[in-house]
Amino acid sequence: MNANGLPIVAIIPQTAGPLVTGVDDIAVRMGQIGRACEQGMGRHQQLVLANGLLDEVRAAMGETPHRVFVRQESQIGGMPSIVSALQFLNGTRAGEFYCVAADAPVTPQSVRVLRTKLRSSGAAMVLLTRRIDDPDADCDRVLQAQDAPGAEVLAVVAQSAIAAMKPGEVVSFETHDGQYLHYAREQLLGVRYSSVAAYGWQLGPLRKHIGEIPKVGGQASQVADLVTVLRKHRFMVRAFPMDYADQSTVLDPCDLLERAGRACSELVSVASRKPASG
Repeated sequence: MNANGLPIVAIIPQTAGPLVTGVDDIAVRMGQIGRACEQGMGRHQQLVLANGLLDEVRAAMGETPHRVFVRQESQIGGMPSIVSALQFLNGTRAGEFYCVAADAPVTPQSVRVLRTKLRSSGAAMVLLTRRIDDPDADCDRVLQAQDAPGAEVLAVVAQSAIAAMKPGEVVSFETHDGQYLHYAREQLLGVRYSSVAAYGWQLGPLRKHIGEIPKVGGQASQVADLVTVLRKHRFMVRAFPMDYADQSTVLDPCDLLERAGRACSELVSVASRKPASG
């Protein structure tokens, strides 16, 4: 795939969530994700990964010049799919790379948040989150240095890891500026945001360090491990709620430039067709 400097979006089957279960449901949902990216990402290249359901996904999404379908031979899941996408994109070394799973409840607006914040926040990785209504829900917790949109991500902590903590046990995380923040089990359970399996990366740091992720059964394990690896190398990771909207998101400068470019092209086209007077 030659992206010509455009952002690349990998659309993958569900990571593990309960949102979609059957083959037909996954294919339909991947089609919905594709349309959300069409509306929210602007000009980009799409890489659609699937295995036994590739034909169903192709039928649900349709063929376009900027969309490539790839049969994924490795295990389905978040990290294996990301690794497969990077292997397919072997010649692409820099730029923006996004990954959205079929179980990510994203909308065009949340895709726009993902794109805009990766470009403007100075982070090597950006992820979208949603609020957890049930404190006992079996889902990961996105732990941030501050309770604010775009705050530094310290870790993505699995519910099982929190449940395994002993009474009085405390875990510590170092912030980007060298401070240490300490959390007991109850504090981690009080974190109210979980990842929605929609991510954006600067491709350079991702390619350089993805090989450091621990492997389980020969496969790269969890996206949470990638957060840990990038932070170890002093790269910033940030998180934003999927329904986040501020002035910089609504008035996206990249989107405005694209619109201005199209308007200029249309004016030039009209002027060239206008007959000469006199």
